[in-house]
Amino acid sequence: MADKRNSGPEIDNNYQKKLHKVTIGFVILMLLAGIYPLYSGWGFFDPSTIYFLISLIIAIVVFYVGMMAEQIFLIIASVLVVIISIVLMTNSISWRQAYVSKPFVLEAYIDEYPSYIDHMLTDLGLGDGDVVAFADDCIGTKDQGVQLSKMPQECLSLDDIQENYDVDVAQLLINYYNKMKSTARRIEMGQAEQIGYPFCVNTKSCAYIPLPPENMSEEEIQSTNNQRIVILRDGFWDLIEKTHITPNICANMFLCNRLVDSGIMSRDEFLRVQRRQDPSVGRE
Repeated sequence: MADKRNSGPEIDNNYQKKLHKVTIGFVILMLLAGIYPLYSGWGFFDPSTIYFLISLIIAIVVFYVGMMAEQIFLIIASVLVVIISIVLMTNSISWRQAYVSKPFVLEAYIDEYPSYIDHMLTDLGLGDGDVVAFADDCIGTKDQGVQLSKMPQECLSLDDIQENYDVDVAQLLINYYNKMKSTARRIEMGQAEQIGYPFCVNTKSCAYIPLPPENMSEEEIQSTNNQRIVILRDGFWDLIEKTHITPNICANMFLCNRLVDSGIMSRDEFLRVQRRQDPSVGRE
């Protein structure tokens, strides 16, 4: 006759084995769901992606513990965190891919790309600025700006941009002006090859300086009446001699020129930018 005293423990043991198999199955599915966006978006990670991946792994561990302990609260909470982590991880990769895979119009004006977390926090008014959204909404592409008739209300002035995107456009202009000025001085001193110009532009160690055609002599450049060449010539020497962004420098600086052409930066705002560099401007 079979000993029934061991039937209870045997049933419990079988139940635990089945529960463990089911739990491992769910864990594998969650891991696959998390690995897929990483695989499909390889090369477009940012710090946010790593944070979301860590939260996913922690949530999966908590899910395993909750399942084996049959704790409903842990199971539900961990599943929610898994779903949210995968969604945010996917969004962070897609968001970064959207502006990294194509030439970013303000690439030269930033030192590093903002993370998806920065993007989300800025939407909540807590971030350090969303230069990507500002570029998409207010600047457009390198070849085509945003038409004034289609310009969002958030882009109609530098103050509006500061308030809505938390981007200090004036400081972006000043920072790039300083890099242009340093580069122009090195070129004027005959050190273009020493700093690796123009290749140093790609590494952001110098700035792009529009110059007259190389086939023009110094005499031709100085005596020309060609307005385009005059702006290039005077803009270069303003970088050497002036302490602030002049209209000619602005015309040779992509972001500044786009802001003026699109009507975003008014004359008064341009003067404010100049006075941030040199308080004496316009007070003579």
